[in-house]
Amino acid sequence: MDNHWHKQNKINSKMLSLSSLTSGIAVFAVMFCLTKVFSVSLCPFNNILKIRCFGCGLTRAFIEILNLNFKSAFYYNVLSIPLFICIVLYYALSLFDIIFDKNYIIYIEDKLSKSYMYPIYAAVIIISTVLNNRYSYF
Repeated sequence: MDNHWHKQNKINSKMLSLSSLTSGIAVFAVMFCLTKVFSVSLCPFNNILKIRCFGCGLTRAFIEILNLNFKSAFYYNVLSIPLFICIVLYYALSLFDIIFDKNYIIYIEDKLSKSYMYPIYAAVIIISTVLNNRYSYF
């Protein structure tokens, strides 16, 4: 009985990861529609400080990636291509874990959540913000 509960808990955890990624895709779609309808930036940094943050242009960059315009995607946001690849790999690995009952996502999430990764994340955010303000379309 305990083994059945443990297996069900692992499936629920994997389904939660998959559903959170799917909800992220839904938020992306809503942001894209709002940006297209109102033709404004939804970023408070851009609206108030006139500085492009590390996330500015991601929606348009992802649309460009889906249209195979990688150069345009880079100019919208320098992190767009690596981030898009990571999202696709994460989604595929989540499906793989669910189908084949593996735990690769848990292992990767454990490694990426270590405290020694925080300075790397901060450096990526700072560097991408600087580069986004340097190589921007808008």
